[in-house]
Amino acid sequence: GATPQPAAAASADEWSLVLDRPAIAKYNDIVFVDALHGWVVGGGAILATVDGGKTWREQATTLGTMRSIDFLDTKRGFAGNLDGALYGTTDGGATWSDITATLPQRAQGFCGITHVGEDVHIVGKYIGQATDYFYSPDAGRTWQYSNLSGLAQALVEVTYTSRDVGF
Repeated sequence: GATPQPAAAASADEWSLVLDRPAIAKYNDIVFVDALHGWVVGGGAILATVDGGKTWREQATTLGTMRSIDFLDTKRGFAGNLDGALYGTTDGGATWSDITATLPQRAQGFCGITHVGEDVHIVGKYIGQATDYFYSPDAGRTWQYSNLSGLAQALVEVTYTSRDVGF
C-alpha cells in the first residue's frame, strides 16, 4: 500500500485574524467541540465562540491565570489555572463554578486537560510539584489522584487516543 503523506502546511495567505483583542498574557489553550462551538483561555480570561471563531465573547475574567480548558460537549467543560483552581461549567460557560474542593488532593496547578467520552484527565504544572494526575471516570462527578513522580516530571499536556491509551 501507499505510505500516507502528511497534509500540506497552510500558507500565510490561508490564515486570517479572527480575534483582534490585546491579551494581557498569551493564549494558552483552545478547544472546539464541533465546527461552531469553541473556547480559548489565556491570562485571566475565558473566551467563547458559537459561530466557528468569527466572533468571540468573554465568559470569565477573574478566575486567575488560566492555562487549560476542555469541553465534553457544548454544555459541560473544565478550565484550570496555574494556582491549582479547577472550574467547571454545565451551561456552556455562562457560569463557571470553582470545583477544586471536589478533588481528592490539592494541585499545584493545571496545565493539560483532555477527555475521551466521559473520562476526564488533567495534569500539571511544569514547575514545582509537577507530577499531579487527576482522573474522572464520570465527567467530573468523582475524581481520582495519582502522583506520577516515579514516571514523569513537568507534566504540561495530556492526550488520549482511546479510552485506554494516553500520553
